[in-house]
Amino acid sequence: MSIAMAYITVILVWTTTPLGVTWSSESIHPTVSALVRMTIAAMLGWCLLRAMGKSLEWSKPAIKKYLYADIGIALSMYTTYHAAGLIPSGLISVLYGLSPIFSAMFALWILKDPMPVYRWIASVISLVGLVVIFGTDITWGEDTVKGIGLLLLSVTLFSLSGVLIKQSEHRNGHLEQTVGALVCSVPIYLVILLIELAGMSYETSVREVINQAVAGASLVSDRSIGAVIYLAIMGSLVGFMCYFHILSVLKPSTVALVTLVTPVLALMLGVVFNGEVVTQQVWIGTFVILSGLILFNWGERLFNGLALIIELFCRSRAAIPSEDIASEMTSVSVSER
Repeated sequence: MSIAMAYITVILVWTTTPLGVTWSSESIHPTVSALVRMTIAAMLGWCLLRAMGKSLEWSKPAIKKYLYADIGIALSMYTTYHAAGLIPSGLISVLYGLSPIFSAMFALWILKDPMPVYRWIASVISLVGLVVIFGTDITWGEDTVKGIGLLLLSVTLFSLSGVLIKQSEHRNGHLEQTVGALVCSVPIYLVILLIELAGMSYETSVREVINQAVAGASLVSDRSIGAVIYLAIMGSLVGFMCYFHILSVLKPSTVALVTLVTPVLALMLGVVFNGEVVTQQVWIGTFVILSGLILFNWGERLFNGLALIIELFCRSRAAIPSEDIASEMTSVSVSER
């Protein structure tokens, strides 16, 4: 696949994933939806590896790196699925756009990477954008507060996962890492589902739980099934492969453009295809966050460019008096002659 095609694919996948998560959870329990998605993706990925003559590594460092990734694939995605039905789908992409800032915070703490002043300023600007979005235009009901909290937790876990993977000294292929993490995520989701079922059976009888599951299965919509299949193939497998591909070839600043494009497209997609209402305040807050992300990713270039412009302006202003003096001296010498 060409770089351009991979880049476009990442934009399309990241734009459509929030709406896909919302649709897949509208008639399927969020945990079940996520479990089925990761299971299908893991099976397809494993078959792809076998077809390419490759296999998964199960050494201790490899498993540790898989589990680092599962903080994002399993735990982060679990909270995202449970938040999807509580807030507009487009806001999922907007808040996930903050992941570079969250990642930089974790890198400062874990990797001891210094954080320039302009990035602190960008973080404050993005925080202002969040305050604008979740301001007076949104009714602060219990579901909304829960959805916001779950999604911010999801972004935090996703960012932590990326930093821990970067910290890992184990080296493996991008496809192997993706498939290995997907395979390990399946038992994690199974454990979570069993814990949820145990909580349900504590309040109701096992027979009632089974009856509820059977009744729920008969009400599953075609849209939810299609969304699960789409997310398994495109969101979990193709999307990650294309993302790792462009990340290995393009500059990080070029890849970071994806986080600026997808939030706006995701908001528009929710309005057009899901009938979501996006207020003027949400749009303003989104653009404030994107402004913070622009400063965060390209702040050094912006400040260097601004410094160059100021320097050139000062030089031009300083050159004017000397030119005037030279012209006056010339006129004086001519008059003396």
